[in-house]
Amino acid sequence: MISYLDPRLWLLLIALAGASYWCGDYRRGKVDAVACNGRMDKADNDALKKLNAANERYREAERAGQATFNNLTQANLKEKNDAKTQLDILRGKLRDGAERLSIRVAPDTNSGSSAGAVTDAGNQQARAYLLPADAEAVLDIAADADDVVRDLNSCVDKYSAAMIFTDYSSGSSSISLKLPIRPPAGVIATP
Repeated sequence: MISYLDPRLWLLLIALAGASYWCGDYRRGKVDAVACNGRMDKADNDALKKLNAANERYREAERAGQATFNNLTQANLKEKNDAKTQLDILRGKLRDGAERLSIRVAPDTNSGSSAGAVTDAGNQQARAYLLPADAEAVLDIAADADDVVRDLNSCVDKYSAAMIFTDYSSGSSSISLKLPIRPPAGVIATP
């Protein structure tokens, strides 16, 4: 029979207690590590879902912005083509003599009549008709200036659209259009 005072029995009990503590602590640590890894995986998946959703919102805003820019460019090209058509019609009328271009001139007070000047009775403003070649040169200058103004207006429209889409993509709930210049007096700027 084994006595309770036998040191071998006590050593065996101490060894079993130590082994059970080590196994239990190791297993609990392993379970905690698995649980922690599971929570980390869930957090990573949630963050990845949020990132993908934010990327998709950005792509949608980018597509909408690109579509707006394309529409503005098409509208500008259509406006230019319409103006070119109108200008070509006017040039044809000038060449045929159906239309004449006149400019204001100072009345000739030294002689009784001015060659080429037209004045109405009671109107002190004299006008002179331009030659068709000169009228066409004036139309070319005016057409170039109109094209520049159309391009500038298109640029301002694109800038305004970019400001709006920039405000959308930053997550701002309010849209504020910031005008780069102050409008002239008497002009009401509407965002």
